[in-house]
Amino acid sequence: MTDKVGDLIGNRSNEEIKLLRQTAQMILLILVAAALYVARDLVLPIILAALLSLTFVPLVRKLKRAGIPEPLTSFLLIGSIAGSLAIAIYFGSAPVSDMIAKTPEIGAELRAKLTQMSSTVEAVKSATEEVENMTEQVTGEDTPKVVIKEPGILSNAADWLSQIGATIAISLVLTFFVLASSTLFHEKLISSYGRLSDKKRALQKTYEIEAKISRYLLTVTTINLCLGGVIATALWLYGFANPLVWGLLAAGLNFLPFIGALIGTVLITVFAILQFDTLSAAIPVPLIYYMCTLIEGQFITPYILGKRLEFNTVAILLALTIWGWLWGVPGILISVPILVVIKELTADSKRWGTLSNFISAKRTLDQP
Repeated sequence: MTDKVGDLIGNRSNEEIKLLRQTAQMILLILVAAALYVARDLVLPIILAALLSLTFVPLVRKLKRAGIPEPLTSFLLIGSIAGSLAIAIYFGSAPVSDMIAKTPEIGAELRAKLTQMSSTVEAVKSATEEVENMTEQVTGEDTPKVVIKEPGILSNAADWLSQIGATIAISLVLTFFVLASSTLFHEKLISSYGRLSDKKRALQKTYEIEAKISRYLLTVTTINLCLGGVIATALWLYGFANPLVWGLLAAGLNFLPFIGALIGTVLITVFAILQFDTLSAAIPVPLIYYMCTLIEGQFITPYILGKRLEFNTVAILLALTIWGWLWGVPGILISVPILVVIKELTADSKRWGTLSNFISAKRTLDQP
């Protein structure tokens, strides 16, 4: 009887300890999310630098074996990235600034265009005007009205772009120093293990993870840039305005699975309606955009990457939601690369095997 009571007390104690451990983990997760949200201006450049470093460190290592020093390779890589961004900004800043400045006019012009195509919009407009007239009659002419003057769209966009520019600049500087001293991380990693077999295993695993992440990010970036070039060329041949801007936008949005193509299609549909006089002339523009992204997403990328780095749709949507909530547009853009890193880091782990299995699109029920 005493033994049974002791067993019950022991089981209850273990359950309480497990519950406390789960509660502590949940609290820690909430605190980490809050810290990432508050310190996003600090953490975001560091994560961008880490992703860039993982992308280019295998190339730096190969060139070092060929006799090219790491600082020189790092300087050339970072200089090439910065130069490419500067060229893209130079050619795209004027059209984008013009679009932003004309944002208040775009809504009115779009409503006027749609009014010519449908009478429903006019009916809604009339109903809205009647409601406003009724409201003014109720409130009276002598009722004071409070008008809050908000900053202009152009100034808000300038502030937002300046923040992005500062983040990119800090990330590139950090990436340069990390790549220039890439062997330091491997030396620290090796020194943290005692046995020679553990040192070799840890170094080999690190090289494998770096190679997989680098291959994925470089491949996806190349595909997206080619997609942007194809879309820009097709729009230029059709006679659409600012094809280079839309090509760059398509390349950036294509880093977002599922929703990137949808966002780009909606945006280009609006501007196509504004540019062309008839709906029949505007429809081919979003069709060109969407068909290019459809062919890329359904055939080209799966053929090049294969099945190794496919992801669970729910995991991708959760990553987009979480990182978008934490860091906005930059968080959405880097959500999938972060998912790749997490998947590769947890692929062969017994403790985190369930997380890797959830992220993966394949059913691996035999994994722990």
